[in-house]
Amino acid sequence: MIGVVLVLLVLGSEGNSFNLNEDPLKLFEQFKQEYKKEYLTVAEELRRKAIFIQNVEMMREHNAKGSSYRMGINKFADMESNELLATSSIIQSNRRMGAKRIQEMIRMEKVYSTKQTLKQAVPDNYTLCTSEAEYNYCGTNNIDQNLCGGCYAIATAHHLSTIYAYLTKQVDNNKPKRKMLSAQQLLDCNTESWGGCGGGFAEDVLDSVDGIYYADDYPFIDADKDCENVTDCAKYRHECKSLEIDYPLKFATSNKFTHFANKNWEEIKEIIYKYHGFISAMKVTDSLLRYVGGIYKSESCTGKITDHIVVVDGYGECDGHKFLWVRSSWGNDWGVENGHFKIDWNTLCGINGVDEYDDGSQLQNNLYVEMELGTGDTAEYNPKDGAGDDNKDPIGCVIVSPSGDPSNSPEDNKTTGVVMAFRLFNDFLHLILESSLNFNRFL
Repeated sequence: MIGVVLVLLVLGSEGNSFNLNEDPLKLFEQFKQEYKKEYLTVAEELRRKAIFIQNVEMMREHNAKGSSYRMGINKFADMESNELLATSSIIQSNRRMGAKRIQEMIRMEKVYSTKQTLKQAVPDNYTLCTSEAEYNYCGTNNIDQNLCGGCYAIATAHHLSTIYAYLTKQVDNNKPKRKMLSAQQLLDCNTESWGGCGGGFAEDVLDSVDGIYYADDYPFIDADKDCENVTDCAKYRHECKSLEIDYPLKFATSNKFTHFANKNWEEIKEIIYKYHGFISAMKVTDSLLRYVGGIYKSESCTGKITDHIVVVDGYGECDGHKFLWVRSSWGNDWGVENGHFKIDWNTLCGINGVDEYDDGSQLQNNLYVEMELGTGDTAEYNPKDGAGDDNKDPIGCVIVSPSGDPSNSPEDNKTTGVVMAFRLFNDFLHLILESSLNFNRFL
């Protein structure tokens, strides 16, 4: 499945050091500096500044209401919702076209009931990654898909890398190998659907390979590839390379993966604990892209066709809130704990669910894999692999308390005036640009 394709390339930032109480113009300058933003024209910078200030106002309003999660400034802060989610309808259409094929794959696989096979006791809180883990098997190994609609392959590579680190720790408890495995191999070698940076299914990439190489041997190079249809994406497809080395990680079972859906809380905990997480599909909303901490909740994503592939690698319960740890493919500088977010058990946005289509077909959104180390497991242990700051969740699982009504503050009233002025200027700028484009058509 294709991920949310971003239409503007941005570079990373370490942590989230923005104070929303500060003047938005000052925040914009800080934003440009931290994310190394450069705009091609003065007009484009003014437009992005107007969007940024509107987004800051929206974030303040959300945080002031009190919520289980907080919005804040991240690399998407100068982008409008329609830009961030521009490809959602295309993604959903492509997923709909491939649903029957995947549905047949599910029918043919040898599925044994998870409820029957999983009977082990599991801890109340568990995660394979993040600072809350006994050992962080992910570390800072998080790929930013950027313009490439390759979340289906990147999420799979993320998940398999975590499993690899886990298995190597079982071999030598003092030397777990936190090596990133190759997302580019999975992109290139996908033989089904539209593939490449044009999207696809995790099932297809798993079905197309017998194992996975190290990313050092087969590096990710497609971050700047933006395509939406088969013809366009074909221009960017690379040949699937068969390296003259063995796989460090390979499948432990012949059926490669097992689908599931609509599991209860205890069953989900067991799947995560026994199979070291799972791959899932979800519906992305604008509010999630603004997330900077807490337990995410949204009603707008419920009952919608999914459009993004993620990894679920942990679970927890705190202050009466059950949640899952989810890892996206938007880089270490998004979310918390190096690309993660927490999502409320009652608002899973398609995770643990089923996509239902108008033609009556259904598609389970979740699968787990069973892997084993291959003879290509030759990497040396290096404690620096994946090492770095954990970027802990500043909110935790406690409900955010309102900090007061922003409209009662003179400084905030001043900010509102600035926002309104920029809104008017933004509309005016759009008119000028549109008039210029119309004029150029006649030249």
